[in-house]
Amino acid sequence: MTPEVQAEYDRIKNGPQTGLFSFLHHETICENSDNVMQRIGSILREKSNEEHLTRLHCIYPLPEFQPRWNALNAEILEFLKTKIPNFSWNGQSIL
Repeated sequence: MTPEVQAEYDRIKNGPQTGLFSFLHHETICENSDNVMQRIGSILREKSNEEHLTRLHCIYPLPEFQPRWNALNAEILEFLKTKIPNFSWNGQSIL
């Protein structure tokens, strides 16, 4: 691990471990995580060394957006219930 990647790893490890984060996946601006270090481990194991610094550099906790994110998700869920017959969601999976 390069010193730059180590610095980003340490920054993430020393911050919040759960909640809303930016760019846990490169195609998604933000998403919730129950264990950000699990995702960091996946990046370091599965992605090329050339991607490590960029990916870790872009991951930041977004606690100030969590309430709005939760409200938007609730609003979307209510909308989907009006459009999808027999829709059921347990908070993690379609039932």
